[in-house]
Amino acid sequence: MRSWHSKSLGDGMWADIPSEEIRRIFQPLFESVGRPAAMAVFTRHEEGSLHCEWVAYFSPAADEAALWELRDTIALQLNDPPTVAELVEPAGRAWNNMSFVNFAPGDRTDRGRVVSLAYAATFIRFL
Repeated sequence: MRSWHSKSLGDGMWADIPSEEIRRIFQPLFESVGRPAAMAVFTRHEEGSLHCEWVAYFSPAADEAALWELRDTIALQLNDPPTVAELVEPAGRAWNNMSFVNFAPGDRTDRGRVVSLAYAATFIRFL
């Protein structure tokens, strides 16, 4: 059985800010995968270290759907013919005249998640 994930939204006075951000991200994802009944996000008030803490709970389907949506978004970046652009990695290094030319799904990668996806993205440099 897969488990639900939770995220503290903080004190009730400020919880509307992260709650709105979750709604902004979740709603289009939910719509894009056909509004499955097993995919949900709930928020509720819990007593804890804060006087009025709000917590968001994500169903296992929400976690898996987010990964598949990310994979599809990456694959859609392929252009034919290839488009030349700057490639910037998360650490901030950049390469000019690069083109995304191949996307290959791989076997799952275990990063402590219930569901994970692996892929290889191939870029070439046009001189």
